[in-house]
Amino acid sequence: MYKLDNLFDEVLKSRGGLRKGHPADRADYEKVWDAFNRYLTITHQKRQTLNVHNFCKIGWRIEEFQGKPRLRPHFQLADSFMRVFNIEAKAHQCISDRYLASAEEFNFSKAAIRFSQSLTKDNIFMGLRALVHQIGEAAGREQVSIDFEIGRLVCSDRDMQFIFMAEIYAKEGLEVPEGALEATEYKPSVTYAPPSKDALSLSLQGQGKSLFSGSVKANSYGGWEDTELSPRSASTQDVQANGQEVMDTSDIPDEEMGRHLAQVEALGRYIGRMEEDAAQAISEKHLWEGHLDRCNGLEQNDVEWRRKLELEHAEQLKLQIQQDLERHAKEKSDFKTTKNMHNFPCFTEPPPQDVKSQLKERRANLKKDLDHQIQTRNLMRKVQKDREKELEMVNVEAGQFEIHKIKKDEGGAKRQERAILVQAWDQDVRLKTVKKAIEDHHRTPGPKAILSGLLSGLNGCETSPAPSPSPRLDTPGKQLSHKAPSPRLDTPGDLSPKSVRSSLASSRMPGSARRMPIGAAASLALQKEKLKTNAHSVR
Repeated sequence: MYKLDNLFDEVLKSRGGLRKGHPADRADYEKVWDAFNRYLTITHQKRQTLNVHNFCKIGWRIEEFQGKPRLRPHFQLADSFMRVFNIEAKAHQCISDRYLASAEEFNFSKAAIRFSQSLTKDNIFMGLRALVHQIGEAAGREQVSIDFEIGRLVCSDRDMQFIFMAEIYAKEGLEVPEGALEATEYKPSVTYAPPSKDALSLSLQGQGKSLFSGSVKANSYGGWEDTELSPRSASTQDVQANGQEVMDTSDIPDEEMGRHLAQVEALGRYIGRMEEDAAQAISEKHLWEGHLDRCNGLEQNDVEWRRKLELEHAEQLKLQIQQDLERHAKEKSDFKTTKNMHNFPCFTEPPPQDVKSQLKERRANLKKDLDHQIQTRNLMRKVQKDREKELEMVNVEAGQFEIHKIKKDEGGAKRQERAILVQAWDQDVRLKTVKKAIEDHHRTPGPKAILSGLLSGLNGCETSPAPSPSPRLDTPGKQLSHKAPSPRLDTPGDLSPKSVRSSLASSRMPGSARRMPIGAAASLALQKEKLKTNAHSVR
């Protein structure tokens, strides 16, 4: 846990001594912390809020309770402190200054004079800044617990929180929150007990030119307070010249005289430095006020310049509006027509000669227009007819071409089909002939003379007596008669009269040939001859 002892040791190690020309001493930083705490405690007791620049605001917050305002202890980290050290204060909300008690800025001169005996304003400023910076660095890396007179500042996981003493809530009649402190481990190195009555009655007065002239009295805070003006001011010298009583130092023992004079001289020197600081502050104030006056003058000049510019713009805008109105009025007047711009309505009658010439001219113009329209219409009709005729001729030629093409394709298809049928018929006839020959291979064929006689008889010639059959046609042991038909002319199996008539009718032979029966082979041969003859004729 990081506490005050660690804080003082690390500040001394990293910053060195606080006062120039003196050895590095930790007690100097302890005195700075004591002065800061006494300043904070007294401000808090006055019901005020102390604003420590770049560190925090600690004091009182005004809140409403049952329709009446009341004060509550408040702590708030500065935004710059949280941003630099990456620290948060989730338990303490940031509120506006108007909800806080009257705020007082931390005055380093006041802290050095009233709450320290050996430190200057610069020592307080440098020491407090080093302590605050070291607290921020320590809070960013570990847990911190720093004790104040009125509470404790703790930080865990970069979340900082200030815990006030329980007695502060009790004095204000507030409910003591859970976790409030009963006491702290912080003990100031200097005791600021109120002075006694004897101490308050002490006073110092200088004597002679070399001694300090003035009056200094002990105050209620354990320090000294000058009741008159500075001993180095002209007003003080005037008072001395007017016969102010000089302190009698005869009652002071000799052994205390040197110490007393040293204290008076030290106080004079310190007040002189304060006057120089005050004079410098006043001069800086005058310079700053002069700078502000110059800035205000520049700002006022800028405002006046902008005002003049706006007036010029307004005048220019008005001029433009006036010009636009004049232009619109002119355009409107230009679009208007007056009665002298045309002769309508005209109630005077023209002379008869002028009327007749105008009518004649009008009729001529109308006739020309009609003739031109008729001529144009006829020409358009002719062009349309020529176009339709040309289109019709093209359509006829295209139709004839298509018909010729279709006929040509049909003729080719018929010839191809006929050739295919002839070829198929020939193949069929050959197959049937071969089949018949195979079936009748056991029979002996007749002579060719009989077939030729039969063919001649079928052609319409008179039939001669049938020749005697060939010896090959005779069966062994028996002689066939001349009236017996040739086996080649007979059909296989028994021949009925009905089958004979059907074969004769199908042959369509004239004359006596119908009376002669022929066989199936002869009929096939005749049909084959006819097909060959038809094929030659087609070719």
